[in-house]
Amino acid sequence: DLDMRQALTMALQTFEGAMVIVSHDRYLLRATTDDLYLVHDRQVAPFDGDLNDYYKWLTEQQRAERKEAQAAQPAKDSANSAAAKKEQKRRDAEFRKQTAPIRKTLTQLENKMDKLGAALAEAEEQLTDNSLYEAENKAKLNQVLALQASSKAELEEIEMEWMSAQEELEQMELEFNQ
Repeated sequence: DLDMRQALTMALQTFEGAMVIVSHDRYLLRATTDDLYLVHDRQVAPFDGDLNDYYKWLTEQQRAERKEAQAAQPAKDSANSAAAKKEQKRRDAEFRKQTAPIRKTLTQLENKMDKLGAALAEAEEQLTDNSLYEAENKAKLNQVLALQASSKAELEEIEMEWMSAQEELEQMELEFNQ
């Protein structure tokens, strides 16, 4: 539940030592980590970027893997014919048209995630101002806390929508490439 999640986040934030956190909870990762590391191809390396950059990297990585898999398949004799190439172009165009609404949704969701991430960062930056915690600024503090909470909640919702749409697109690409 949300109270346990918040308590865990606070406990991890106040921990003085180093720790490795493995989680699918993007809120927890954003709130508690300073550095991200990428575990890929049996190697661990620092990841330069945030979680949104990671999703973009992951999408590109999956596309590259699919292209490699397609290239590894033996070419059919008819694939060299002009008619086969024309048919493949037609199928590709049809697929792009079919997936356009999902890709547009993904782009819109990515833009929303960027805006919400910026709003969240701004709220958290405001919360670092000690004067905000003085008695005369209580209303402003409550306003900033409400903005932080709503931004976090909406960001999580948008991320879940993005993941769902991304999975749907990947499934369509998988079916198309078979």
